[in-house]
Amino acid sequence: MMDKKTKLVVMRLLHLEHIQYNPRLSKFVSIDDFGTLLSIGLLESVQLDQNEYLISLDSNFRTSILDHLYDVSQIDNVELGIDSGLLEEYYQEKWENIILYLMGEDIRIPSNVKDILVFAKIYDENGLTKEGVKYLLLNDTQKLWLLMKSYVELKFTTINPIEIMRILMEICYIPIGQKRCINNESEAYHKLYYQLSELGLIYIENDYFTSTPLALKLSYRKGVDDVSHTGFIVVESNYQVYAYTSSDAHFRILNMITTVELRLPNMIICKLTRQSIKNAIQVGLSCNEVIRYLESNLHTTMNSLSEIYEQVFDQLRLWEKERNRITYESGILYELQSEHIFNLIIECASDLNAILWCNYDKMMLFVKEEAHPKIRTFVRDMRNKNKS
Repeated sequence: MMDKKTKLVVMRLLHLEHIQYNPRLSKFVSIDDFGTLLSIGLLESVQLDQNEYLISLDSNFRTSILDHLYDVSQIDNVELGIDSGLLEEYYQEKWENIILYLMGEDIRIPSNVKDILVFAKIYDENGLTKEGVKYLLLNDTQKLWLLMKSYVELKFTTINPIEIMRILMEICYIPIGQKRCINNESEAYHKLYYQLSELGLIYIENDYFTSTPLALKLSYRKGVDDVSHTGFIVVESNYQVYAYTSSDAHFRILNMITTVELRLPNMIICKLTRQSIKNAIQVGLSCNEVIRYLESNLHTTMNSLSEIYEQVFDQLRLWEKERNRITYESGILYELQSEHIFNLIIECASDLNAILWCNYDKMMLFVKEEAHPKIRTFVRDMRNKNKS
């Protein structure tokens, strides 16, 4: 039997490659608490330092626990007759349509998906929101979980959120291509599975479903699943960007943050420029968000060339700072002929703390727009007083 602390650590390890046991964790649980599991080989440890270890679960033990937790034993080992390549095309088409819809393309998407996008404040009656613009540059896992969080909150009154999360975790561990029957599920759960298929998480055929490669991204582990992530973007030291993709969605996103020079069937050639960064900032993006998007989609060939793209990214930050050095304020420009009146208006505007710029030699004054009615009244009263 495991105590509560050990159970908690084991449950955390189910979805992690390993954890680093250090003095900070030792305040919560002692390494001796794992003694039994270590002795029978269910836990594995590698000592890094005197008080630091890498602890991981035995792979067979992990698989066994996941099978029992998510009831994978109910999976029918007979395949659906659809290969992983077609399943990947299936979910990519679904997500491509969602992204293109967000960017204003005349594409029909299911009403259920529209409801989720509106609830998540990604989209409204006016189109893509500021949050929606930022959403486009998130990686696939972040995009997916943001929608799933909104979906759980949206369906809170009709389906138990815990059950929705259970199903989401379950489909993460169903081998791609193996089927499970949904014929015996209640009407509410039947509808839930079909809504998940509209998001591309599962593929349904004749009351059976199988997980798609997209479902695996629900259990994405940073640093572990990155190994299989190839990326499609190459950044050169001359700010040239080559994107090896035929996706219309990728093209629209790149067009938002770069200057596209040429589009070929399987490649987009574009360039990072001062103007492209300025345009990205104007639509609500920050330079760091642009950099994160490029970094998360870098081709594996760029791994050994970090000094190249880091120099480029530093320049992007400088371009952003250039823009931040200038502030814009609306106001009213006064050009006067009389030095006496000019000095009186200066005094009035100074009392109102409304002076934005002043040139005494040319008798020109630029004041805040909201102060103009008061200054105009002051000038009119002054003229009336002089006439009388």
